[in-house]
Amino acid sequence: MSAPEKAKIFFLRCRFLALPLLLALSDFSIRRSYLFSQSAKEFGIFFLSVFYEILFYAVIFFLLSRVKKLRTLLIGIFSAGLSVVLILLYGHYFYFGVLPNNASINFILDHVQDAFALTSASIHWYHGIIFMLLFIIIFFFTKLGTEAAASFSKKISYSSLALFLGISLVLNNNVRFHPDSYSITPNMLFAVNYVAQERLFGSQFEIRRGYVKRQFTILPKEKTVPAFNCLLLIGESVRGKNMHYNGYQRETTPFVDSLLSSGRSISFPRYAANCVSTQYAVPLILSGNFTAEKLPQPYIYDYLKSWTTAKTFFVSSQSMVVSQCKRVI
Repeated sequence: MSAPEKAKIFFLRCRFLALPLLLALSDFSIRRSYLFSQSAKEFGIFFLSVFYEILFYAVIFFLLSRVKKLRTLLIGIFSAGLSVVLILLYGHYFYFGVLPNNASINFILDHVQDAFALTSASIHWYHGIIFMLLFIIIFFFTKLGTEAAASFSKKISYSSLALFLGISLVLNNNVRFHPDSYSITPNMLFAVNYVAQERLFGSQFEIRRGYVKRQFTILPKEKTVPAFNCLLLIGESVRGKNMHYNGYQRETTPFVDSLLSSGRSISFPRYAANCVSTQYAVPLILSGNFTAEKLPQPYIYDYLKSWTTAKTFFVSSQSMVVSQCKRVI
């Protein structure tokens, strides 16, 4: 075989790289400001995840290439599904500033109606145009990748599959420590994997059967009688810049505005939650410990109950079963 013929075959086989590299480059372009803010180690993790992403799509193309009759239909279903997933993932990113994680998926599973309401309210006409463009691009490159994978030898195909499974085992425990440092496909794959592990083999079901009991120690003091009542309004899932009392042009918070105008309320405009997940953000606000780890720590109301005669209440608009906040009475 001549050198030009070998080069042509090599080029044809490399077509399977087109889709994963396009997704990785697009992801890097969209999230570059965040990625450049990471450490050198986390930045390197991103490029490792790109290699993993290439292996993932190589496996998909390999499996599609083995289908003879319904291949075009399966490629269409895959392209449509991936297009929808990309729109949802980046919709989450542009709104919250992070890619969806296991907390996001658990919220969807535990609060289906709320998740549906939030998603349906965020859909606009231009999403249909984006979907059609993504579908055409993904369909075209998936077809190219499938044709390229069909020319691979069994040795190359099964070696790629074995390498993919091996790296999956290695990354399974590591990705959770640097979730947003991974490219979009492995980020989502491992988030789904974590949720499955929690619900099938982990402590998720134990938590769902009742409120989490925290273990902590508070030094005893003589109880005092509080001089006033205190109501703490927490909105950790709402952007502070969209609050009218913080200068937003729309009147989004008329009730809180009325409280502030009475002179008996205090606003904390510079306060920020540590993440967009209630089960992590609310414990931070109630404890003052800036961490994404659920620590066995006392909260504000624990001190009040231990050091004063005050009665404490915790009222939430959502279920707190899977969080560390437990009902307080």
